[in-house]
Amino acid sequence: MLDLKDLQALLVWIGEQTKELSLRFGRGGEKDHATGAIHKIKAVVFYVLDQHDNHTLSVDDGMDMFLISVFNPALQGDEVHGEDGSYSA
Repeated sequence: MLDLKDLQALLVWIGEQTKELSLRFGRGGEKDHATGAIHKIKAVVFYVLDQHDNHTLSVDDGMDMFLISVFNPALQGDEVHGEDGSYSA
């Protein structure tokens, strides 16, 4: 679970995993750094990042956001991030 209370943006890059997200409440966007596309997301939206997407998750002004994320393969807790923010599964 990820609670983005009082956070405007979060840079995320999942190296060799897929990530499925369910936005439970809030509103914001997901910017794909490879294409520059910005996808609006809102409550009850489910989306999948399956191309090891380098992206920024942002929260609309005045909003909080609460996400549930599922990683495949699952996180173990001892992952080490590289200088670029990614990590290998």
